[in-house]
Amino acid sequence: MKAYKAGALRGALTSAWVALAYDLIAKYRELSAMGDAAATAFLQSWDNATAAGDTAKLLQLEAGILEDATANTQVVNRIARTHLERLRVDRHLCAHPAFSAEADLFEPSPELVRLHLVNAVDLVLSREPLQGKAIFDLYDVDVQSPGFPTAYERILDYVEQRYLARVRAQNVRNFGTVLAKSLLKGVPAQWEPLHRKIIPSLVTVRDRAPQAWPDIFAAIVRLIDNLEPGNRPRAVAFIAAFPDFWPQLQDATRTALQATVNNAIPAALADYRILAGVTVPQFRAALLERFPITLRRNQPRRDNFDIPRVRSV
Repeated sequence: MKAYKAGALRGALTSAWVALAYDLIAKYRELSAMGDAAATAFLQSWDNATAAGDTAKLLQLEAGILEDATANTQVVNRIARTHLERLRVDRHLCAHPAFSAEADLFEPSPELVRLHLVNAVDLVLSREPLQGKAIFDLYDVDVQSPGFPTAYERILDYVEQRYLARVRAQNVRNFGTVLAKSLLKGVPAQWEPLHRKIIPSLVTVRDRAPQAWPDIFAAIVRLIDNLEPGNRPRAVAFIAAFPDFWPQLQDATRTALQATVNNAIPAALADYRILAGVTVPQFRAALLERFPITLRRNQPRRDNFDIPRVRSV
């Protein structure tokens, strides 16, 4: 800004790029401290080149930092990258004589400089270092660890503070869909025994990231409508936990789920999560008829099934 006000327009553009690159490195250090492996890998290369005085390597890393910030850490989205790449090109025109003929020295207009300054501030400098796709790797390790809370309300607070507060909106939507897919399809396999943690995590997304929930809700409806027959008992348990989905399903899907419950054979039952459907009016009578002793004995307890019912909104 000082260079711009002094009329040194080439100096202003050059300084804007330096500030942008410096800020991205600073954001990477924060993300690395939060466990982002992509940020850590880039910083290791950067710090090693700095310690060795390897100018060529540093220039290479600087040239690729926008691509890395878009593809790996997702600090920058693809639209922002397009604008910022133009700043990098114009910076080269300003700083390197080889990019222009001596008689045709690049002279940026004040309007162009202001545009680049606004983009640098709006797209990077003013933004918090939000996590991108690293959220999935972090959650995968965390949810399997003994440090992940087990009490329902504590899980809500924990997931909000650790995974929703500093994650990009698009990744919140993806996060919610991945949680639902785990419950409906059993992937990834290592989350199979963790339903009591996965369900409250999805509830957290619903209740504490409401702006993302409509897209997640639509994606989950599509998942259930296209579910393989072998996963229908999971869908029954999911509906028991999230009853708001039932009216939104296709008629054929509701028929298939109802028949899955009606035709359940106690002696051949392999997935006991279907018993959670006793809390759903459409499934209750059939399940009580087929599993009267088990369900009536355990029914008063809220948490007797793998997937507890949660408050609908």
